[in-house]
Amino acid sequence: MQRNAASSQAAWALLTEGVTAARLEAHRLRLLLTRALTMCDKSEKRDHLYEVAGDVIQAVPTRLDNLERDLDRTSYALSVLGSDHLRDVLPMTDRKVVDDATEHAKPFGGTGRARTSAARVADRHLRADIDPPLGWPGGPCHVIDRIRDRVHNPNLREELVDDIEYGDSLSNPDAAQVYGPNLVERNVRTPLPFNLHERRLLIGPHAQYRMDLRGVTVPQVRAAIAAWAKEWSNAKSRQSPIARRWEEDIARGEGVRYTDRRSGLTIALDLVGSDAIKVITVFWDGEAQPPPPGDGGCDA
Repeated sequence: MQRNAASSQAAWALLTEGVTAARLEAHRLRLLLTRALTMCDKSEKRDHLYEVAGDVIQAVPTRLDNLERDLDRTSYALSVLGSDHLRDVLPMTDRKVVDDATEHAKPFGGTGRARTSAARVADRHLRADIDPPLGWPGGPCHVIDRIRDRVHNPNLREELVDDIEYGDSLSNPDAAQVYGPNLVERNVRTPLPFNLHERRLLIGPHAQYRMDLRGVTVPQVRAAIAAWAKEWSNAKSRQSPIARRWEEDIARGEGVRYTDRRSGLTIALDLVGSDAIKVITVFWDGEAQPPPPGDGGCDA
């Protein structure tokens, strides 16, 4: 019986991973399709394009909607089938946290017009996020999409796109042109020392750019901050030298660099005033910078 249960759990995990990967690819296809249709509508040859390929232009979005619907249905079935397994593997303390949090929570979505899976994915991210979500799917082409969507000055837009295509980093002022001011989420619970239990999470333009480039999402950043806060609290209770070093670094205004051993995400952050944590930059430990796509590489 145990062997059968383990086999079922392994099969469920494999299917879930496959559906998740397929949904990610569907989202990427949606982004490419949106760009293609936009370019088609703005083209001087728009009438000719619709004349020779109108059936394709009209059919592909519908087919993609059907694909996303099928994936949503399969994902929902897997979540129902695997709910007991997921609950059983959680420690009692974690299970209580989830049960308490969901007891009075409203379900995702709600009434109104159905949305695409991309919109639902965006909604599942934290309030301190933008649309499309930071770091998802991530990479240089994701940054270029962001530049084309947000930078209205055509000369600056093409200059920034060229920088990304050829592997040049955006300067802090350039990142601010694309990403705007700090993202802010309030009431981020962090069991930090010296009685500071709730802080605002600030993500500056440079950090937002690095998250997009390196495929780092807001939930991953928040999880790394929570892991650091827990480690700091434990180190302080053991009177470990690392806790004193972190306190001294923060007191000097140097900030803290921490690598979450579980995810491999390295975050550089600072405590701002008495009520905020600011993310300075992020990167995956041991991973190289994503290769530049080259001229027009994202348009293929």
